[in-house]
Formats: sequence, C-alpha cells, structure tokens
Amino acid sequence: MAGVDHKPQLTMDDGADVISVLHSDRRDQLGDIIAGMEETTTGVIRLKAMEADQGTRVPGDRRQRSAHQALLRQPLRHRPVNARRDHRATNVLIAGGKFVVAGYGWVGRGVAMRAKGLGAHVIVTEVDPMRALEALMDGYEVLPMADAAKIGNIFLLHATGDKHVIAPVSTSRS
Repeated sequence: MAGVDHKPQLTMDDGADVISVLHSDRRDQLGDIIAGMEETTTGVIRLKAMEADQGTRVPGDRRQRSAHQALLRQPLRHRPVNARRDHRATNVLIAGGKFVVAGYGWVGRGVAMRAKGLGAHVIVTEVDPMRALEALMDGYEVLPMADAAKIGNIFLLHATGDKHVIAPVSTSRS
C-alpha cells in the first residue's frame, strides 16, 4: 500500500485497510503512529474484530460518522457512474429486475435510490428494525434475506459491513 510508504503519523482510514496493512506487513511503523480515525461502519467492525483477536496498537477514534459526513458524503457513495460501470461489466439490465440491497445505511440508501431510478423493483434486507422501517417508509419492499434470495435477480451486498450476508444452503439430506 503506497500510502504507508510515506510513514504516516496520523491515519484517516476508510475500511480499516491502512491499519490492517500496518499490523500485518508494516509492524515496524506502528510506533510512529500517533492516532488514527476510521470513516466507515465496515472499518469499525474490522477494527473491533482486530481488537478482540489480537489488539491494535493504534490509538484513535472508532466513531465512524461526523455530522457532515452523515449528511453530505455518505448519500453520494454510490454514484450513477457506478451503476453504469456495473452494467458494462455484467451486461445485466437493471430496469425491470428485482434488485436486492442488503443493508439500509447511507450506502444502501444511495444504491436503492439509484436502482429505483434505473427502473428496478428494489427489495431491501435489513436486520435493524428501525432502518427496515425507514426503507419501507421510503417506498421499498422489505424482506428477510432468505425470502429475497428466492426472488431477486441482482444482489448488492457491499452496502453492509457484515460477512456471510447470503449463506450457502445445505443440500445434504438427513
């Protein structure tokens, strides 16, 4: 990672990538880090897992949102250019499809809005009851992932910081 080649003293991370690199490949630089800040929910989840597993040697702020970030930056995370890129890469037409968005945080909201604007029937899966209610009030169908997986054509899973959002189904019979 080129950023750590400059031997930073402060880090502002997005997904805990810098802190992960420092702890795995650049341990000799950890003593130079004064403090760090994490920007994303996914990064905070990764840092908490690192702390529980082996501990981190970087003091810092684990709150992922400032007021301006929540209002200005996050809703713009999934831009129309991403939708065009995804279409070119997959050749999947979004219009008319059943587009499942896992998670209804700021990124999930932006993705749902873009998919709806492209003509998709948007289904939101969300484990937090308040966010699920927000998605419903914003006009989206809300289903558990097990139900959405049966009817969805397109699945976007990177809007959540969780692993194993769609778990494999066992095919063995007892």
